[in-house]
Amino acid sequence: MRKLIESTHVALGGEIGSPQDWAFPYLDDEHMRYATELLAGADTLLLGRRTYEGLSAAYMAMASSPFVDRMNSIPKFVASKTLRKTTWNATVIPGGVADFVADLKRQPGGSIVKYGNGPLDRVLMANNLIDEFHLLLTPVAAGSGQHMFEEIHGAPQLSLADVRRFASGVLVLVYTPKALDLGQRATRIALVKDMALEDILTTIRVVAAGDALIAPSITRRLIEELASRPRPSPRPPALPGVTEREREVLTLIGQGMSNAEIAARLVISTATVKAHVVRLLAKLGARDRVQLVIAAYEAGLVSPSGDQR
Repeated sequence: MRKLIESTHVALGGEIGSPQDWAFPYLDDEHMRYATELLAGADTLLLGRRTYEGLSAAYMAMASSPFVDRMNSIPKFVASKTLRKTTWNATVIPGGVADFVADLKRQPGGSIVKYGNGPLDRVLMANNLIDEFHLLLTPVAAGSGQHMFEEIHGAPQLSLADVRRFASGVLVLVYTPKALDLGQRATRIALVKDMALEDILTTIRVVAAGDALIAPSITRRLIEELASRPRPSPRPPALPGVTEREREVLTLIGQGMSNAEIAARLVISTATVKAHVVRLLAKLGARDRVQLVIAAYEAGLVSPSGDQR
């Protein structure tokens, strides 16, 4: 399986949208060695439209060098719904991006490099397609503008895999997606492998409507799976920073309720419920609604039967 590696210049304030204004003084010999190694291990670039347009204009105007020549010649795939014509040895991705990239990763070859962080990451991260994030943390106090991961909802957890320090003060921080623990993996496999086609279709409709990250019926299957496990030892709920209202929402999620059902129970709008769910995902470091159900169970907010405690 080929790796998909994303490399992004990041200022200390998290700004990534204008590296041309602050990164150039740090593009020294150490940086060039890093960039050359990364490109040498790749045989494909994956780019969003804005990154493609910026890099293609810049590199096609540069004088020839081994690095520039490689950047100009390497095959590139661009994710765009509006781009019709391409240059720079680039091809617009046909059809669904997630399926295309997943298939590309299964093909033999070197790594796939993606430069920059932006809207494309929503699809890639939602489908666990990015294997490494290389953050080139640059010692400049730039904070206004586009920020790293600003297109990502919730708070997907990452693990620090490596740190490379340059004499210039730049740190190359290499992060990988944090793996689910064995219990969470087993739960997800158990939920999916025996699902009827109608359950799968229902889940897709619910997600498409924005009502939940998994269908309530699947949430209830999760509760049943949790009920079959030994009950964790009683302990005070560990829910740092969670408000009383968010605790109520989390409890009802743990009971398998949909956003609409929670809204009716608490006499609030569905939009307000969705806002509480987003905050819970961020505060608890959860990737999705499945992990919120597990958090409610492990915190003792619901019993194995799904009842409130």
